[in-house]
Amino acid sequence: MEINNGKITSYYCNIANPSVFSNKSLSFLDLDLDLVKQPNEDWRVVDVEEFETNSIKYNYPLELKESAIQRLKMLKNMAKRKVFPFDETPLKIFKICTLAYLLMT
Repeated sequence: MEINNGKITSYYCNIANPSVFSNKSLSFLDLDLDLVKQPNEDWRVVDVEEFETNSIKYNYPLELKESAIQRLKMLKNMAKRKVFPFDETPLKIFKICTLAYLLMT
């Protein structure tokens, strides 16, 4: 998410497996598919070819591929309906955190 002049101007959403914390390190598996919204543009899905290539190269199980596609559909639906995090809530949180930081310094 990018914020400029008090407005959310872009989003970049990765489809990934949940993060795993193990042995003092955090890791996750990026499944290549991304949902992107640039200023003055419509939402678009990127890296579909990369997803297809990597699903063959790394032998993604069918369940993993289906789950990634389902999560992408869910994310697109959330963006279309403008529900969190695609509403104004992140902007409000950002403003509160900025104010709190300024008051503490």
